[in-house]
Amino acid sequence: MIRRLPSRRLGFLAVALVLASAGSAFTAEAHREAATTALDHLRADVARLASPELEGRLTGTEGEREAASYLARRLAELGAQPLPGEDDLLLPFEFTAGTSDAGSTFSLTAGGTTRSFSEAAQVQALSFSESAQASGEVVFAGYGLKVPESQDFGYDSYATLDVKDKIVIALRYFPEDLEGDARATLARYSGLRYKALTARENGAKALILVTGPRSAIAGESIPMTFDTASAGSGIIAASLGGVAAAALFGAA
Repeated sequence: MIRRLPSRRLGFLAVALVLASAGSAFTAEAHREAATTALDHLRADVARLASPELEGRLTGTEGEREAASYLARRLAELGAQPLPGEDDLLLPFEFTAGTSDAGSTFSLTAGGTTRSFSEAAQVQALSFSESAQASGEVVFAGYGLKVPESQDFGYDSYATLDVKDKIVIALRYFPEDLEGDARATLARYSGLRYKALTARENGAKALILVTGPRSAIAGESIPMTFDTASAGSGIIAASLGGVAAAALFGAA
């Protein structure tokens, strides 16, 4: 049996449905407006932080300080509060702004004679080197390269060497005559810091790098440049110039 509802009941249902639909439309519109506003704020924030006026926001520069002030102001607008016990959203911190070689010396003793080199052209500490002294037997490790097994590329300069508690001497860069994929793979693992870490992991107490005779800049020591990584390498690391390197290989 079909029963008809009173017309008044139908009207009530129709009104209720219309109101519900209007409420849903209003909620969706509000969400869209909120999302648009948030996106506009985000674009403005990114535009300000990436603006040329902040000059890259390098730590310790005026651009970095302006960026920090801007972020603190925006966080405060969003309701952020300082950490417990602090009065400001900005907190001081220490950072490494640069490095310099305070004085490195390389001494070679052979046949009862000792030669020492201290000028930067012949011995130069690397920026991530530990500040310490090391002496002992020297082991030549080719280019000092080791490609992780996960790369399925068999290359390990230390495979047949015992360098534990010894000083490793290695060539800078990677084999010059390589081409294609082999060249690209070894280039990826030829960075100075990576070579130092590889020597340390194999037990060496120091690493000496030499720019080999096949390089376009053969005989040049490696200039100290700022290493952006904050951590040291855990090993003494330096480079030798042509004269010091020739003396070392000549005595070997």
